[in-house]
Amino acid sequence: MLAISSMNWWWNEKDISYLARSGNQKGFGNKRLITDPFVCADGKWLIPHTGGPGSYKKLMDLLGFGEQTRTVDGPEMAVPLDDVELDIARNKVPEAFKARPRDEWLELLHAADIAALPLNRPEDIFEDDQVNFAQVPIDLPDDEHGTIRQIGPVIRLEKSTPATPFRAPKVGEHTARVGEIARSAQWAPAPDRDGRVEAPLQGVKILDFSSYFATGFGARLLSDLGADVVKIEPLVGDQMRPLGDLFEGANRGKRGLAVDMRTAEGQEIAHRLVAEADVVMHNFRPGKAEKIGLGYEQLRALNPDLVYAYLPGFGSDGPKSRLKSFAPLVSGMVGLNFEGAGRGNGPIRRVMGNEDLYNGFLGAVTVLLALHHRHNTGEPQYVESPQLHSSLFVVSEHSVTLDGTAVPAHELDADQMGWSPLYRLYRTADGWITIAVIGDAAFGRLAEALGTPDLATDPRFATTADREINAEALAEALSQTFAELSSADAFARLDGNRVPAEIPIDSPIMPELLWEEWALDSGRVVEHHHAEYGWCREVGMVMHLSDTPGRFKGGSPLLGEHSAQILAELGYAADEIDALMASVCSRPDLAMKES
Repeated sequence: MLAISSMNWWWNEKDISYLARSGNQKGFGNKRLITDPFVCADGKWLIPHTGGPGSYKKLMDLLGFGEQTRTVDGPEMAVPLDDVELDIARNKVPEAFKARPRDEWLELLHAADIAALPLNRPEDIFEDDQVNFAQVPIDLPDDEHGTIRQIGPVIRLEKSTPATPFRAPKVGEHTARVGEIARSAQWAPAPDRDGRVEAPLQGVKILDFSSYFATGFGARLLSDLGADVVKIEPLVGDQMRPLGDLFEGANRGKRGLAVDMRTAEGQEIAHRLVAEADVVMHNFRPGKAEKIGLGYEQLRALNPDLVYAYLPGFGSDGPKSRLKSFAPLVSGMVGLNFEGAGRGNGPIRRVMGNEDLYNGFLGAVTVLLALHHRHNTGEPQYVESPQLHSSLFVVSEHSVTLDGTAVPAHELDADQMGWSPLYRLYRTADGWITIAVIGDAAFGRLAEALGTPDLATDPRFATTADREINAEALAEALSQTFAELSSADAFARLDGNRVPAEIPIDSPIMPELLWEEWALDSGRVVEHHHAEYGWCREVGMVMHLSDTPGRFKGGSPLLGEHSAQILAELGYAADEIDALMASVCSRPDLAMKES
């Protein structure tokens, strides 16, 4: 959960944030950014994202507000909305989308190169053209539904191809085969190194050519584990730099090189880096990497041992592969906004666990799998882990029958309280309590803790099946009981009788956790001083290894902060470095001003 909060849980003494944490315009506040769901004339929903260069102004032009919206030279999100623009963005844009049906809007938005996707229900994703092009769904036998369509493997590996999954085993189905369990013959041998191995990825060099959050976050997780990660960005900086929380969460602990990859000199610098690297990671849209000398075949010719990790929006090919991809668009596309809204409700504005974070998680895992394969076999490879696939992974509990009918999974109730009477939130006399009670024994302990033994003996609630049939009656009984208790009293009773429960915090945007000494002492929270942001506290180490712990290596780099250092490591002479810094690289002494 700390890792999932990496993009938002960040305090700095200058109060720099992409979120408005107070006032009447919470969320993005006066940021020049729109990523909300909008209902269209036909009752269908879509989500746009104006994070791309020039996209905000282009969207305003399409919606009819172009004359009232300024044109921004450079990253649009660096210029706050004025009062007129703010009123348009937060109050008038929703009405404007009601003027056309969804498909018509999507056609116009894509023609203008504005990121936008349909907002679907979870079962709709199995009919999507890109999902089926990538052959992610698999068909498996099911005792109740005959055959069901599920989400299959989502990572694409060139050489270490995963096996096709089979249905979930029945209880004890493979007990007789326990003797077949054996350690893999290809398990990695002890590393041949001089001296002590102090970090899991010690000696691994990773080049991060990505922009925005997802791929950079994956590279940051690997940096936390000891890899030397170089963040390579254009001279104007990553488009995400104006969004301090996001940039810090995705790029802390890295070294920074700013270089103009459109020039021959810039490409030569990148190619020298590639020749000495273990991994290249990027998320350019298909075809762009080849134009600036970073295609797979181009780099493999320079370094035959290279792991090439591609984390695009939708895939290297297919009907949606050329579209822009941003969070939370893909979350909406795979149904998460409807899942989070509750039974019978319209889509909710935001859900946790979006494609940025999970694409980072899966990106990091993908790189580790490829490095492990290379260590065992000597074979490097191309690996691909699109944002779309990571969002499919998040909703992999959903499935459909062959005619497209949804197979029920966990469904949030209409009031967004939970999945069942025993796995949900309840109001107390002064707040809230949340419980997670699974099984007959736990239900008995719940009834005992609350002083309601009649619940455990009531025939309506005798078994799990009975409690499902009489869910409404059970929820009503528990609601009445909790309403008479304070949150603290309810928690003390439940926790004292081994019933899983917590008191929810009602303001998670800036949690007190960042100031808990135990969190700081354990490294789960880190404090540091950043040249641009001042004193900061943020989510720290989320992976703990006893003998080779990861470590916090400092905040995110300033624009081009390590350019001269990296050029020297590549063997450039002092006069060459001066010439390059004046032409195709960012000067460290200008980094603060440029950032």
